[in-house]
Amino acid sequence: MVQLVDLTLVAWALSSAPGAAPGPRQAKPVRPTPSSSAVRRFEFTPALKLLPPNYSGDSIADYFRVVPKDQFETTAQYQERLAASPAPKAIAAFRLANVSPDYNADDRVLTITVEKRPKVIIPDGTPSGEQKNFAPSPTLLIKQDTITDRQYDATNAFGARFSVHETTYVDYSVLVDGVSGPSLEEIAKSGDPTALFRPTALELRVSMSADEARAEMKDIGVLAVCRVKLPVWQPRKKTASPLGAGSAPPTDFLHRAPTFSAPTEITAYSYILPVEILGFWMYNVRTGALKGKFNMAGHLLD
Repeated sequence: MVQLVDLTLVAWALSSAPGAAPGPRQAKPVRPTPSSSAVRRFEFTPALKLLPPNYSGDSIADYFRVVPKDQFETTAQYQERLAASPAPKAIAAFRLANVSPDYNADDRVLTITVEKRPKVIIPDGTPSGEQKNFAPSPTLLIKQDTITDRQYDATNAFGARFSVHETTYVDYSVLVDGVSGPSLEEIAKSGDPTALFRPTALELRVSMSADEARAEMKDIGVLAVCRVKLPVWQPRKKTASPLGAGSAPPTDFLHRAPTFSAPTEITAYSYILPVEILGFWMYNVRTGALKGKFNMAGHLLD
């Protein structure tokens, strides 16, 4: 076993030992803060009653990382290296991105609203006649990274020049497997096709004094505690990853070209991880204190 030694502490100890030669005064060693090294060593389990300070959850991007094959290694060597790689965690906690806090002083209740967006994943090769049977399932946004955000000049087929705002982003979401609404066919028959894209809200409520809410509301976060459906889904479309060779192709891809009347170009790469939700944890991100654990319906678990 290799033991890591803090050289600052060693130098301080030697300079303070009896008989040590006098030298320049040494500054006192600074104790490491728990928000850095302690958080990196932390292992999440659903039985926890307290989280570390500044805990931001597991990295959902890690589930989409791939180990590229080196051109100088054989397939057998590559497979052996893959087998030796750490297995992804089956139970994970992801911090949600789209949450909105609100406090009602009359009821003394803090409400956190979680946005759920419907998503339909139809695997490649699905016959067109069967696609109508697929139903949207709720997704929860975990992370969104902007890759490109710029303006450029364009010209349409008629020679008209206009300025285009281009945005390219990558988002990571969890899809709640086993929970779905009406099928695409049923939505089409309902006469309200916007239901396919309309987000819904989940509200998590806890009792809290006004003084406590005033002090903590800005630090409140929500974790989605999940059982990950391994192995991760294969990509829906054969689209190259925007993140390079170390990342898998995206689960889904969208591109909207600009026009003179709508001068916005959007490119979106979506990585979607199917999960079973074990609960939602409301907590103070700064201190790690839990405020409540909830089920998919928003009811307190304990």
